[in-house]
Amino acid sequence: MSPRTSREFERVRGESQGKILHAAMVLFSKKGFYRSSVDDIAKRAKISKGLVYHYFPSKDAILDSLMEQAFDTVFKIPRDLPASEKPSESIGMFIDDVYNQLRVHPAYWQLLFSMMMQPDLKSKIAIYGERFRKRSVQKIQGLFETAGSKTPKLDAMILDMLFDGVWLNYFSARSDLPLEKLKSRIKTIFMSLHTLPS
Repeated sequence: MSPRTSREFERVRGESQGKILHAAMVLFSKKGFYRSSVDDIAKRAKISKGLVYHYFPSKDAILDSLMEQAFDTVFKIPRDLPASEKPSESIGMFIDDVYNQLRVHPAYWQLLFSMMMQPDLKSKIAIYGERFRKRSVQKIQGLFETAGSKTPKLDAMILDMLFDGVWLNYFSARSDLPLEKLKSRIKTIFMSLHTLPS
């Protein structure tokens, strides 16, 4: 049997880390961070506890990796939007993008909601959340400025908080929310903000 190449090692490493992070995400969301042990993670990932520690020195390190992955990849909003001749259409595309992320990556949003409900973790999650929020609000504000809003910063803050409200309701207990109708109404309101008085 020939020795593994560095590319094969990287593939195995990536697969193992992926299993660990996926198992941790499920457990942290369902049982909570403090009630989930490294043993639990190893069992769910179907790998040895030693291998978990080989890749992650602690359970906190696993959580840090999950948060980095979530905010830098899954929640990477704002992302580049197609150019539009009508600035209000860019606002609509941004709203579509946020809602798509909610639908495409529910496990990560559920994880974030679960972490926010655990008081001892709020400060840790807030560090990542603030970085994400700042980027998001800046992008939204720029879109409103281009669209001619008279109060772009305030409008951006309102839309950002509205997204938070939908997200919290959807993952706390109301998965039956009519997301498409809500999205349509939000788009109607915010795409016409530049025509409203300040």
